Amino acid sequence: MSLTHRVSLEADQATREALAARGLFVPSETSPALFSRVEVVCRFPSGAEQSYSGQVVNLMQGGFYLLLDASVDISAIITELEREPSPPEPSADEPSVDSETHDEESVRSTPGMPKPVWQMIDYNSEISVRQQLADMALADKLRLARGAKRPVRAILVRDSEKRIHLEVVKNPKVQDDEIFEYSGINNLSPAALRWIANQKKYVRRLDLRLNLIFNRNTPQDSALRLMKNLSSANLRRIMNSSKARDALRRAARRKLMQDGVI
Repeated sequence: MSLTHRVSLEADQATREALAARGLFVPSETSPALFSRVEVVCRFPSGAEQSYSGQVVNLMQGGFYLLLDASVDISAIITELEREPSPPEPSADEPSVDSETHDEESVRSTPGMPKPVWQMIDYNSEISVRQQLADMALADKLRLARGAKRPVRAILVRDSEKRIHLEVVKNPKVQDDEIFEYSGINNLSPAALRWIANQKKYVRRLDLRLNLIFNRNTPQDSALRLMKNLSSANLRRIMNSSKARDALRRAARRKLMQDGVI
């Protein structure tokens, strides 16, 4: 068995769908060998932790997919996911904390240990999620973007710091309809747009490809590549659109001329 990996699970649709197939996405900066066996320590929203083992079946940027062993009780994992977080018990050797004067950050964080992603946003706080994100350091935003829930992704993908955009689109929980929306955001980072343009599962959608082509932040080489198999009607649309860059309009015109359409 190789090194143990850790993952914080959330009771979201992506996790449930993966578990239904006995799978689990494990974020990791280091990739184990394909088909190797690994052990993961899963932390649940309740705070409980449990170890599981399985086989690495797919490697991706930012992590890998694990096929859990047949002996793993999937129903027990799902049951644990549904449990409510337990309130922390006060330590007998620590004084009680005055809710009006305590430093919230010192109570919620363990010195020297980064918060798990699922604890980085307090949805019950009077402070809006948007403001909580605005108050975060860049390193925390980048870490959160890799595992954020959908409402948080929708804010982070529009952050002024463009490095965050790439981490959002690479988030393994992101849905296809979100990627379509992101591809039309005019200030999305070129790196994020290039990453989307390189994902075959996304650019099969014609409407998404056109979003990328018309988005002026999409790197020109990526946009030109996406134009290769377009119909004459869509090439005409690009050629006549003021939204398309001049280079793309010229390329569309050349292709139509080569095909004898104009």
